[in-house]
Amino acid sequence: MAEVITDAPLSVKTKAVDMLECYLIDADVKRMDDDLKYCQGSIRYGFDISSSIKTTFLLFEDNRSAQDTVDKLNLMNHPSIMRSLGDVICFDQHLPNHVLPFPYFDTTYADYLDKKSNKTFEFKRFTPEFIQLTSQVVHGMSALQEKGFCCPNLEGKHIAIFKENNCISAKIWHFCICTGCTGDKHTDWRRLGQLLKKTAVDHKCLTIEIEDLCTKINKGILEGYALILSLFEC
Repeated sequence: MAEVITDAPLSVKTKAVDMLECYLIDADVKRMDDDLKYCQGSIRYGFDISSSIKTTFLLFEDNRSAQDTVDKLNLMNHPSIMRSLGDVICFDQHLPNHVLPFPYFDTTYADYLDKKSNKTFEFKRFTPEFIQLTSQVVHGMSALQEKGFCCPNLEGKHIAIFKENNCISAKIWHFCICTGCTGDKHTDWRRLGQLLKKTAVDHKCLTIEIEDLCTKINKGILEGYALILSLFEC
């Protein structure tokens, strides 16, 4: 069960990690990409004030989904897969929501897929930034598949975008165990291809090159790391 924190935003000790303190900087619930709820805060390990880490607390509606998420994340160790900063907790201001602390982010890959975005295409070609992020998504998906996980219902909101020290990176935080019911690794790549094609259509940038890329992904001709090279041709 999650530990209920009743005196936030004062510092509190949680059961996530010994001597871990959580703070709510802003108790107001914000929305990221319409339906992803979060609060801003920070965590600190031990008594060292300099160890304070700016944090995004993602809100889940039940303990099971939150615990299931952190359990799977703890099985992965890859730069394109999210790492939780602690276990499931609750702030009494947001009950019955259960909360997971992550390194701070306030946008997701969905922001780039949105038809209003000006960061995805330039002269009807993928921008270097979008290629970089999509390449990291491919690396993350490949790493998950190697461990028996998959992303059959991949959505932009399932991929956090981090901006730090003039660098930008994408990290997948939502995925499931790959079974006969959830599909196979080919389903993952087809889903990514569908997202790329829809984005191109929405931006009115569906060139011959991009359509060819998405067709090859859909047919299973282009998957995994080979997909990255093809992105640079679009």
